[in-house]
Amino acid sequence: MSTTSSLDLQSFYPADLKILDVEETDDEIIIRMHSVSNNCTCHKCGAPLIKHHGSHHRKAQDLPILGKRVTLDMQ
Repeated sequence: MSTTSSLDLQSFYPADLKILDVEETDDEIIIRMHSVSNNCTCHKCGAPLIKHHGSHHRKAQDLPILGKRVTLDMQ
């Protein structure tokens, strides 16, 4: 008997981070994400911003999934 199951990774992350791609190797899972939020706040004072000046590319280590190292690649 063959069973197909999939893990809904999107449910583990905030709704304003959209998963674009998941790459899996023998020892690592790389989850590529993109922010879909239109809201921006000042990183110094927290005030809402009217004009967005740019974005940053970030990589972060998350907790392991199925015994594999997880890297979040966020744009």
